[in-house]
Amino acid sequence: MPTADIAQYSLAAGEPLTATASRASIWILLEYNELWGAKALEESNLTERVKNLLIAQSTNLPNVRFQFIKQAGTNQDIRLYVAHANPVNPMLFRFRLESYEDLLDMDLAAIASARSDQTLSEDRLFLVCTNGKRDACCAKNGLPLYNALSNIAGRDVWQTTHIGGHRFAGTMVCLPHGICYGRVPPEDAPAVVQAYRTNTLLPAYYRGCVAYDPPAQAVEAFLRRQIGDRSLDAFRLRGIQANGENRWLVQFDSADGAQYRVRVRAEPSHFTVYESTRNADPNAVTQYIIED
Repeated sequence: MPTADIAQYSLAAGEPLTATASRASIWILLEYNELWGAKALEESNLTERVKNLLIAQSTNLPNVRFQFIKQAGTNQDIRLYVAHANPVNPMLFRFRLESYEDLLDMDLAAIASARSDQTLSEDRLFLVCTNGKRDACCAKNGLPLYNALSNIAGRDVWQTTHIGGHRFAGTMVCLPHGICYGRVPPEDAPAVVQAYRTNTLLPAYYRGCVAYDPPAQAVEAFLRRQIGDRSLDAFRLRGIQANGENRWLVQFDSADGAQYRVRVRAEPSHFTVYESTRNADPNAVTQYIIED
């Protein structure tokens, strides 16, 4: 199998995009314009003190994900964003650093816990995974998507390191709302930008909201299909609880006050896919099935 064709293989296998978004409610995004390795942070040229700080924050804080970001061209200073991903109450903090050592004087834990008095940003960011060292498919499908988005949304568009789901490339995340898309073709870049700027999403490419665990992602997608509401804040997650082995009861409230309780189960897929270009053989993956 050609190494960069795992996305086509997944599509041909009929793998749904639903409930495949990586789970992380806090995203730390650091501008780093040098080459990215497969393990981008660990293999970077940042000092060991800065690396250890970022690794500790992304390891010890709950539901935190660290990403490098970069754009075409150069900037005088270094951008840092901390996004609290949520479709209902999103927050985005923006900082400008003179050097990476400035991170050592910042209270990232407070910012990640929304205990900072820093000014919130109104920016809306489009992050496209282009890390070809991690998986060739991301560079092959991600770079054309990044270029197409950049032509429309300019400085709001960033290349980023691995966000999960190589086989769904081009894959991307819209922050701070946490909308994750996959298999986005460059020709639909205008629709992606228009949707996010008007507080809606595109169901055809929707993998799920990164703020939700996979069972909740599955139920939210199900409710959106049933009701047909594309607005970002159409539903608010009320709770999720185990309901037996590999089964959950998920509760959502809609914006108009309706309440939904939906059962969902996890089971292996009947098809197999290559999760990475490094896989020697395809494997079954977990699917989330609505029971109600």
